[in-house]
Amino acid sequence: SGAATRSITAASTPTGSFLGSTSPAVTQTVSQATGTATLAASNLTPVYSDLETFTATYTPGVSGGPAPALANVVFKVGTQTLGPATAVTQVGSTYQYTWTGQMIEPSPFGTTPTGNMKPGSRIAAVTFVDPNFTIANANRALTVRAEDARVAYTNPTTFSLGGSATGTVVLALTAK
Repeated sequence: SGAATRSITAASTPTGSFLGSTSPAVTQTVSQATGTATLAASNLTPVYSDLETFTATYTPGVSGGPAPALANVVFKVGTQTLGPATAVTQVGSTYQYTWTGQMIEPSPFGTTPTGNMKPGSRIAAVTFVDPNFTIANANRALTVRAEDARVAYTNPTTFSLGGSATGTVVLALTAK
């Protein structure tokens, strides 16, 4: 059941003309799996709110060795957790974990931690939180750029409600 030290004994139950017995305890030590990791980003200068894909490549210390579960591979920018890996693919003797999502602040607005996605230099990281593995976290420098969305309104700028002081005006807005 994972990395730990445990005591193992074998016991037999008496049946017919056979006596029952219990073996002396044997200690078994299962060590944590080890390996190395690297982190890549689809864009090292992402724009706030754009989609970004982070890929963590894990190489087991032993060829063909095990890999951490998806939920135990977590991506971050600064102190903000983006989320766990959403996919893993085995490529030769390595495992590639990915996370794709928008580079935005936590919601609702104002939820801590804040400021990790504002324009400027940031450190993206992948952390491995599986107690059965010893893997150094990998990181990568990013420069988050300011939001580049533009809002334009090209419909009429004046309206007549036909002498009535109340009415409904439908506006169409395009954001790019």
